[in-house]
Amino acid sequence: MIIDLVNEAITKSMRHADEQLVKHRAFLRFIKGELQMAETRQNKTLTDEQQSNVLKKILKSNEETLATLAATDDRFVALTEENTLLNSFLPNLASNDEIKAALAVVLEQIKAAKNEGQAMGLAMKTLKEAKVICEGNTVKEIVNEMRA
Repeated sequence: MIIDLVNEAITKSMRHADEQLVKHRAFLRFIKGELQMAETRQNKTLTDEQQSNVLKKILKSNEETLATLAATDDRFVALTEENTLLNSFLPNLASNDEIKAALAVVLEQIKAAKNEGQAMGLAMKTLKEAKVICEGNTVKEIVNEMRA
């Protein structure tokens, strides 16, 4: 689980085992706090997917702020480093080729679907069953490409 990875990183930073983590100890604690707050709101342990969504929300917020900053700004460098740290906790996304390979088994059904919504539903269900981690927008582009 992601929270376990964050806790491990906090422990490493406290033991000064990793210079980079020591630098971002406060941010690691912030991440842990956000994950715990989300669990409290749900009143249950979060799944890996839910924890990933919490991290993606922080990442998106940082990216929006980065868009308004000049590259020479000190905060620009700090936010970029934070985003790198956040990405290290997120699972690797499947490539377009991996997504296409997983969808190959239902290619004809995707093409035969009445509309884009049905095709997307079938694609997402297939990818979830195959445990392929990917972004919805990427799948949408691939499904539209397959249907064209």
